[in-house]
Amino acid sequence: RLFESLGATRVIEGGQTMNPSTAEIVAAIEAVPAEEVLVLPNNSNVVLTAEQAAALSSKPVRVIPSRSVQAGLAAMGRYIPTNSPEQNEEDMLDALGSVRTGEVTVASRDAELDGVAIRKGAYLGLVEDTAVVADDDIQTVAMEVVGRLLDGDRAWLGILTGEGAPPVEELLAAVNRAHPEVDVEVHDGGQPHYPLLVVA
Repeated sequence: RLFESLGATRVIEGGQTMNPSTAEIVAAIEAVPAEEVLVLPNNSNVVLTAEQAAALSSKPVRVIPSRSVQAGLAAMGRYIPTNSPEQNEEDMLDALGSVRTGEVTVASRDAELDGVAIRKGAYLGLVEDTAVVADDDIQTVAMEVVGRLLDGDRAWLGILTGEGAPPVEELLAAVNRAHPEVDVEVHDGGQPHYPLLVVA
């Protein structure tokens, strides 16, 4: 829904354990009523598959190598339907080059990751795929992730809430208190496994 609201024509269902096949991506490309197609993989495991699909398609295809859903949304925010594919590709790649992404998930086992001691069932915060904080309080983890993302003159923060997300009003209030100068946009992402996906 979010991607379509920003101009996406076709969205392929996927997830951590069900990445789309090359054939599915080719079929989606061919089904789009456009002469040229931009593809956002939105998962680091799908970038190569998308590039293979682009090579097999009968249409010119540009793969915008978004490695997460939230990075893909930031890239889509730069998409303008009236611009040429070349211009959109340039603008979307520029967006990908400048965004920072984070997420809050629940640890599935005891572990030590990137120097962070993690207990099974605790909330785990990652920034650019690196573990930065683990705690039993989701707000503590969320604010640490947000703080690291906003470190250095960033004026915008996007939050996608998923299953197990904290109350949005409380989270927004905490972000606004800590970072009053930042424009915050919250959407219901509905994603499993990740109560919060964040992009700045």
